Amino acid sequence: MFHRYRFVLGGLLVVLASAVLAYGVWAIAPNALRPAGTTRYAVVQDSSVIATSDTTYTPTGLQQGITIPSGKVGDVFVSFCAPTKTTAGVVWVRAKLGGAVLSPGTFLFHEGNVYGSNCANFYKLNAAEGTRTVKIEWAITGGMGTANMYGQSMIVTVNIH
Repeated sequence: MFHRYRFVLGGLLVVLASAVLAYGVWAIAPNALRPAGTTRYAVVQDSSVIATSDTTYTPTGLQQGITIPSGKVGDVFVSFCAPTKTTAGVVWVRAKLGGAVLSPGTFLFHEGNVYGSNCANFYKLNAAEGTRTVKIEWAITGGMGTANMYGQSMIVTVNIH
């Protein structure tokens, strides 16, 4: 009797094994999207020309205060763009939330004696509650040159959950 239904039983076993395997893969895969929450954002711009020859990080002047309410955490995302030129050396930028440097840390922003328009993205997941300032800092290394930024912009997005 089983001989007549062997293909049907085999097919059912394949479907069942596939479902078990798919569930196992789903259970160990990380979430691709952050938890849903309330999203807040701010745009900060500065059209002035700024210059640095500092080899230690100094503020560019762009900053934005954010507040994550009590009992919540926030995913903080920062996008920074600016046209830049150096006389010599390499320009590095980083974003800070309060006193903490956001991931991925320092970012090689511009190199060479040419004009360039560049952008960098930074983030901090699950930032604790409280009020802090997001700011962009920059430095120049690899020479005794000067770096100039010809206007800059920063978009700060916070997903509070």
